[in-house]
Amino acid sequence: MDEDIWHQSIFNRKLIVKRDWFADVFGLIPYVLPLLISGLFLFSKNGSIVSFAFFFLFSCTVFQGIYSLHQENNLSEIQTEYSAAHNKQALLFAIDHLNWSLLMNEDTTVTAVIDNRLGFINQNLIALITDQAIYFNIKHEGTSKGRVPFFFGLNEKRGIQLVQAIEQYNFDQNNGLLQRP
Repeated sequence: MDEDIWHQSIFNRKLIVKRDWFADVFGLIPYVLPLLISGLFLFSKNGSIVSFAFFFLFSCTVFQGIYSLHQENNLSEIQTEYSAAHNKQALLFAIDHLNWSLLMNEDTTVTAVIDNRLGFINQNLIALITDQAIYFNIKHEGTSKGRVPFFFGLNEKRGIQLVQAIEQYNFDQNNGLLQRP
């Protein structure tokens, strides 16, 4: 990752990445089509409470998808009291401990793939490492961007697992339970 983009991402607490607008719009199509169909039924002469309920439900789903697109590049922060080198060791331990696949391992940036055991869309971890903090983002691969799994909190669950594994590493290091590399 370019150093300027790295600094901007941390400053803004949002990954600076080029958007794939086609993929983003394509990922919303499964939610927009039912919205349009339910809107036709609602605004026809025979509109009923059922068509209103479906229109409302699909409207909420489309707005949730748009909100997800807006939020998907936000960085979460893990505050530490350690150097960047220690934070990187903790992150690499967490990736290994969680059986995630390491893709890229640079001085201040680490990328990993989180394979989904059920065969659904995989997730990517991007971590930016500094002294006293690790900034990370977990999001789904593919054009659908995992909008349905996002609704069920899978990205947040993976983030919690990452934080817990890093905290376990730091606890074990502080209590002499791990050998220093």
